[in-house]
Amino acid sequence: MAFNNKLDYIPNQPFSGSSQYMSDLERKKFQTRKWQVLIGTFCLLVVISNIVIWSQAAVYQSQAILHFSYPSQTEQVFPELPQRQITIHTRRLKSSSVLTAVSEALSERQYLNISLQTLFVNLEVEPSLTGRIITLKANGSDPKILKPILETWVEVYLALIDSEKEVSNTEVQESANEQLLLLEQKIVEQKYQVQNFAQSNNITSLERDENRVLNKVKNLSTSLDLAVAEKAEKSALLSSVEVSISNGETLVRPEDKSTIDETRSKLQEITAGLDALSEQYTQAYLERDTVIVARQQEAIKLQAFLDEQVKLSQKAYMQEVQRDVQTANNKVVDLQKQLDEQNKLVQKFNQNLEEFKQLDTELKALQAQAQTIKTQQITQQVSKPFDAKISVLESPFIPDFAISPNYLLNSFISLIGSLIIAIMALFLYSFIFKQHISQGTSSNFVVVPGQNVNQDLANIDNQQPMQLNQANPKSVSQLEAPAVRLLSIDESKSLFAVANKQAKVLIGLTMCGVEQQELKVISARDFQKDYSQMTIKGLASRVLAVPSYLSEILNSLCATCGNEVIWSNLDPEQDFSLLLVNAAHDANLLLPEQIDLNVLRHTYINFLVVQGIKLNDIEKVAGFIAPSELARYRHINNQKEAVNIENISIQYPVV
Repeated sequence: MAFNNKLDYIPNQPFSGSSQYMSDLERKKFQTRKWQVLIGTFCLLVVISNIVIWSQAAVYQSQAILHFSYPSQTEQVFPELPQRQITIHTRRLKSSSVLTAVSEALSERQYLNISLQTLFVNLEVEPSLTGRIITLKANGSDPKILKPILETWVEVYLALIDSEKEVSNTEVQESANEQLLLLEQKIVEQKYQVQNFAQSNNITSLERDENRVLNKVKNLSTSLDLAVAEKAEKSALLSSVEVSISNGETLVRPEDKSTIDETRSKLQEITAGLDALSEQYTQAYLERDTVIVARQQEAIKLQAFLDEQVKLSQKAYMQEVQRDVQTANNKVVDLQKQLDEQNKLVQKFNQNLEEFKQLDTELKALQAQAQTIKTQQITQQVSKPFDAKISVLESPFIPDFAISPNYLLNSFISLIGSLIIAIMALFLYSFIFKQHISQGTSSNFVVVPGQNVNQDLANIDNQQPMQLNQANPKSVSQLEAPAVRLLSIDESKSLFAVANKQAKVLIGLTMCGVEQQELKVISARDFQKDYSQMTIKGLASRVLAVPSYLSEILNSLCATCGNEVIWSNLDPEQDFSLLLVNAAHDANLLLPEQIDLNVLRHTYINFLVVQGIKLNDIEKVAGFIAPSELARYRHINNQKEAVNIENISIQYPVV
């Protein structure tokens, strides 16, 4: 029977469950090799690891313990000093100078030639700040030489510390004596300066009240206060006298009171006698009696004399009070002048006193500093608070047993590790073998007319020869995946025209043959703008030519992202679809929500197939395509002859 339709070849592809095609012999070989891989890998690793483990030399360790003790007073005053010194000793014990001295001492005393590097590696120092101890450890394969090494190390270091202490104490003592001598000279000079300053400025004491100038000010202030009070009293008395006189009162000076009282007493006596006589005699008789008339004249004279005495006494009293007020006022003025002048002297004296206090303070500071140095000298000579007493709590010894390696534990660990690695090797061998079997047992078949495409594909190998003798081949369109929308050239041009810069790059690269997963990882380094080429890396690595219009857009986009992925500001899983859907809406395409990268890629591959490209050559341009997806394009151009890839247009005309 002649076939009207051309038979198409379906590429080899593995089927799930391909292991069922292996023969019994292959299964047995596979199981045997699995055990061989497992046991062989395990035994090889165990043997090698145990050879390495048991060939290691035993390591012994000897140790010595140094204890650092300080006076209790030092720990109270300087609690951090022991910790700092122990830390310094810890570092110095492994210093180059100390280890060099140990190496030389071992060579001279023990006739052991041990290099500095060997000592540095095998000697350990372990401090304990809380316990004030340092543990010295020596490791090596020969236990007999560890003890002399540690003993020499301890002896050399203690001798070095003792020599440094002697030198340090001598230097400190000399330095302290020099400082003390200089301080004593300064103290003498300062005392002389203080005494001269006190004598020249009349300063007898640091206390203000004990100096004469300040005492004089104090006395003047007290006298001024008394004078002001006296002035106020005299002024008040003068005012009272003036008021009394203006009211017509008679004022008598206290000194004149006795004389005036005597005159008044005589006048009263004469007046009383005249009054008695006037009651006994008549007025005519009184006028003719010469004695009575004489007595009347005497009374008139006494009255005039009394009035004159009172007037003179009042006048004198007034003048005396006025003089007292004037005297008090003059006294206040004089005292105020004296106080002002004395205050000026006091101000200058205060400045001198402050300067004197400063000089005295400096003198006391120098004396205190000198006393401190003397105390420190005594303390250092007696107790030496900063020097620790180093004692050996544990002497070096010859070790009886090795500390490492633990052969049994390491052997057990090697067994476990070898078993794990052997199991991993088994899994790796199984995976490689299955991949090899899957690729070697895939079936090549054609679909012939009358074949039931829904039957189990495992029976195709048995049924295919019989059906090829009974019917014509038939297209495999029934096995194709669901249809994907196909854009026309006009729709593609409209979509590209309205898209933004990123969407243009997305559409343009897809229409140049870049696959969806490859789009996500494209970076600026992959684009060579000088050659307008895009390098695609991965399993389907290739170099694609980029049209000029897309090259300009890519160049500007790469300039903003450096060497990073050009989609650094986008989420490829979501934003790619949104960019295309938005562009489809702007282009007024039918069903814009269906536009995605799958539609663009299907359009591009369909564009290649229509031109007659070989199906096997599509991957050279468009990258990896699953065989199930590639099958849908077999019927598109099955009436034409295949065209070489050099004779077709690879770039889709979106512009």
